[in-house]
Amino acid sequence: MSSEVFYIKYLNQNKNYQSDIKEFSGINAYNDAKLWGKKNLSNFNSDLIYSKTKD
Repeated sequence: MSSEVFYIKYLNQNKNYQSDIKEFSGINAYNDAKLWGKKNLSNFNSDLIYSKTKD
C-alpha cells in the first residue's frame, strides 16, 4: 500500500544554511507541514510544500 508524504525543502540556519528536508506523513500531513512551515520559516508559503508517494 502506498501513501502520500509531504515535505518542505529549506535552507537550515542551524546547519550553516545547507539544504534540509522536513517530512510529514499521516492523515494530517499537509496541515502539519503547513503549520510547521508557518511557525519555523519566516519566508514560508504553501508553494514550499511538496508531495511524493511512499510505498
